[in-house]
Amino acid sequence: MSKKQNEHANAYTSEPSAIGLFNNDMFKAALEALSDEDKEKYKLIGEELYGKTDFVNSGIIPTNGSNSSELIAHVENQLMSGIHPSDMEDGEKLIMEDAYGDTWYIKWGYTKEDLDDIVTVKT
Repeated sequence: MSKKQNEHANAYTSEPSAIGLFNNDMFKAALEALSDEDKEKYKLIGEELYGKTDFVNSGIIPTNGSNSSELIAHVENQLMSGIHPSDMEDGEKLIMEDAYGDTWYIKWGYTKEDLDDIVTVKT
């Protein structure tokens, strides 16, 4: 994976309180309601599911080769079909950046500002 992809992935492996999905009252209440025995069971399940799986080398997360080519083609197809860069997911933007460099958006006639918002050109 590229440096930026690693940074993006690491953002989701930091402390659970930093992740919006787990930083809410419902999650906290559910966690507090679990017994210590249940917490240990879920911890073991998590370790089994995620701690022993090599997501990169197993092919689950495509890096290079045909899978990456397919991802690039998919995002290119979206752009050619009219999706605006501001409507793209961060991961899709990273795919294009890895494939075409930091200014990938120029190839499709967009500006850096278009990555976050639809920019109206004044004439």
